[in-house]
Amino acid sequence: MKSTLQNIAINIGVNWKFIGQVLYSNNSNSRNHFYRVTKIPKRNGKNRTIHAVKGELKILQRKVLEWLSEMYMPSKHAKGFKKKSGIIENAIIHHNKKLILKFDLKDFFPSITFARVRGMFQAYPFDFTEKQSTVLAQISCLDNNGPIPQGGITSPYISNMICRKLDSRLSKFAIKTGMRYSRYADDLTFSTNKWIEIDEIVNSISEIVNTEGFILNNEKTRILNKSKRQAVTGLVVNDGLNVNRRYIRNLRALIYNCKRSGVKSQLTKNNYKDLRNTCSNITISKSGDYYSYRSGLIKKSDNKSIEKIAIEKFMYHIRGMIEFVGQVAKANEPLCEKNYLTRTGIYEQLINNYSELAVLEKISKPLKWAANTYLKSIQNSLKINYVENCTLEELKKVKYENAGNDIRYFCKSFSETEINLFRKELLSLLQYPKPNADIVASYLTDCLDSQNKILGRLLHSSNVGDKLLTQRELYHLFKEYNVEKKYFLPLSLRKTFDKLLSNDSKSGLPSKLFKYQPEDELDLYSDTQFRENYLNPFKEATRFGRGDDSTDLSLLITEIVNSGNIKNIIDKKKIKLKFTLAKSIYTDVLAVGHAISKLLESMVKHTSSNVVHMKFKLLGNSGRTELLIHDENTLALDVNCSRNEVANGKIRNAILDLYGLGQYYFIANFENVGWRCINMYFDNKVEDTDKHLGVTHKVILNGDLK
Repeated sequence: MKSTLQNIAINIGVNWKFIGQVLYSNNSNSRNHFYRVTKIPKRNGKNRTIHAVKGELKILQRKVLEWLSEMYMPSKHAKGFKKKSGIIENAIIHHNKKLILKFDLKDFFPSITFARVRGMFQAYPFDFTEKQSTVLAQISCLDNNGPIPQGGITSPYISNMICRKLDSRLSKFAIKTGMRYSRYADDLTFSTNKWIEIDEIVNSISEIVNTEGFILNNEKTRILNKSKRQAVTGLVVNDGLNVNRRYIRNLRALIYNCKRSGVKSQLTKNNYKDLRNTCSNITISKSGDYYSYRSGLIKKSDNKSIEKIAIEKFMYHIRGMIEFVGQVAKANEPLCEKNYLTRTGIYEQLINNYSELAVLEKISKPLKWAANTYLKSIQNSLKINYVENCTLEELKKVKYENAGNDIRYFCKSFSETEINLFRKELLSLLQYPKPNADIVASYLTDCLDSQNKILGRLLHSSNVGDKLLTQRELYHLFKEYNVEKKYFLPLSLRKTFDKLLSNDSKSGLPSKLFKYQPEDELDLYSDTQFRENYLNPFKEATRFGRGDDSTDLSLLITEIVNSGNIKNIIDKKKIKLKFTLAKSIYTDVLAVGHAISKLLESMVKHTSSNVVHMKFKLLGNSGRTELLIHDENTLALDVNCSRNEVANGKIRNAILDLYGLGQYYFIANFENVGWRCINMYFDNKVEDTDKHLGVTHKVILNGDLK
């Protein structure tokens, strides 16, 4: 026996004595004390007995499951208890069929006895010895040669493996009779568009099931034609895939009632006609204690009350129900575009209503989940998976390829000698999109429009005529930013917007939305404290101008010029600076100020001229601003005409600062090629240009100028 335990222990990665202690201790009850027995009411009035495994046996079963499931696969017709498979994968096989036949295996787990499990381990594909099979069956089954337990870690996997031959015979029979077959646990489903002799089919299936050691539960046999609601593992399959209409109605009603009367009023409410999918995950005892379906008694944490924790758990439960609707809706994409659009539209409506409820209940996680879901949808998952597994040389190739059109990879100093750190750095960039200049320009333009845009009305006045901004309008601005737009803003600008719009109860706008009533009006501009603490600082951070709520560009330039390093260089080289400044520019003040400082320092340090110019001007009616920093040196530069050659450390810092805010060009007279204009955001994007007044840094900002 020792050698048998040692052999199994090596495969599952535990000490052989641990197996012996768990299975063969002197405890008279042996393995029974590793199970917690509970009874759950069934729809037919009877009880289902659950043996929830715990302690060392739970650890042992998990180790065995990890080993076996890695080595031996269930049938492809098994759709339950498998990775990348589930009720959607099971139902989609039978969508849009004229006829569906559903069968249920009676007493499924109880009929998989110790003897059957031991025999399974001795047979193909396992082919274990009798002693090894006995030990594995003891780990997997109830004591006293009992069956596999409902609640055991290994039970679902073993049930699938036991049914391999059943699946094989039923699938061959289905092919022979022009049907499709799948099994989800104890549910057998057949479907066809052909005419069949139903009685003969049912008899044949029953015979196969009986010879494989199971019995059909005739009370649950269903024959569903197209005129009836055809449901497979809970999903309606008459027209693509859909959830039960009652499920949607109950979910809408639940969210509506939560918004109207508060989540607390719905916590333990279960007055629905169909409780299978709509019931609460929270119960309350007669003594007033809250219990969670999964975690049991809810206890107070350091900073949250019991009631608050119960509400959050209930909110997560609602979110899970909504995501289920979304998963089913999205499964229609390859089946029918119309169904896909209609059903994902319902899902998006539920998400919007749920997000409004989350704001009302001061719960931030739901919007964070929505943001993470959106972020994942725009990621290049194939490239991320590739980077997670590729070699050092392949990582370098990814960096080089991305640097061509994403300046983050060009400017960042990677740890290319340490593969794990290098991989982590690349993944941190791949998980977030590069700044989007169009989104930046849109937000900056909205800041100006005090008549039509919510952001502009918020910053300048809440009034449009006599109409104030409603909380619904403000909420949509808040949700759009947090879920869909924030990751497309440059980091510096994002931090500025976060102080006003982030999904944080301590920031500006959310604190005004936590008493959310959609049509209530807010005159936020007239709120002196809100204006001084949030609106004015936001405008100072996004606008160069002359007013009290703007940053004075001329003062900023003066501070930059008089800073220690630049002033020392200017005085030493006796350089004369000439400025032409704009009146008002909407942009990221901090980033542009930092970029100007770096470009100016690079210019005065490397120029052979004694005059440096800085000019801001409006480009026609485009709403864009041009910044030029140039000297008066027209002589040819003795460097290669390439982005990599001219981008020293300070210029690379400026490139990153300006990324997403506009365009940046380096213009000069190069030896052998003459005057050229290098687009600093794209590798090898160089164009001929006319002679300029000198070496020039040309920046075109996407903000607006008055």
